[in-house]
Amino acid sequence: RAANSWDHLKRTLQSHRFYIHTANPELEDGYNMATVEAMAAGMPVLGNRHPTSPIEHGVSGFLSDDPAELRKYAGMLLEDKILATMMGKEARKTAIERFSMTGFKEAFLRSIETARRKWKKRKLNR
Repeated sequence: RAANSWDHLKRTLQSHRFYIHTANPELEDGYNMATVEAMAAGMPVLGNRHPTSPIEHGVSGFLSDDPAELRKYAGMLLEDKILATMMGKEARKTAIERFSMTGFKEAFLRSIETARRKWKKRKLNR
């Protein structure tokens, strides 16, 4: 069932011990909105290794391309609630630091300003 609000989504995610996202690294970047949402909700994430993944192996989740190894990590998180909680806190911290709306807004405005300056310089050089 689809979540109807951020609070509903957060409660749904938090009713589980971890979030798993195993996309094909050749077809997708290392994170997607659902992964970041799970991290923001305080969930440790299990996923594939990818150079752009925001997940720090052993800190905010576990990364592996081996299904048996991911299963082992899932078992660890299911058996150790304290570990899952600690990793979830680290995941949330990462999500807030790297994907905050303020940070996004600042980076977006910097990009627009850089493009504006380049365009203005290009017009002057014609």
